[in-house]
Amino acid sequence: MASRPQRSTSLSVRSSTTACWQAQAGGGVAVVDRAAVAGPVPGDLAVRPFRTRERLPVALLRNRYRPPSLLQEAFCEVFDAVWKKEMAG
Repeated sequence: MASRPQRSTSLSVRSSTTACWQAQAGGGVAVVDRAAVAGPVPGDLAVRPFRTRERLPVALLRNRYRPPSLLQEAFCEVFDAVWKKEMAG
């Protein structure tokens, strides 16, 4: 009896939103950051914590040709503080 070829069903995307859409469409499981599921989540998605010792770099993007607004600066300060606390614990 011939063996069936193995299919790769792995998908890698750069956007947490895209990963969530794929999972919502039945594409499997999406592993995303907390920010991706911090707000309302579609009712047909179940959010579960994923614990790991792995640490991933995070980048905050902004327009390099415009100075950051006070709101952007405040967001970055708060984000940095929360991120450092999360990474420590």
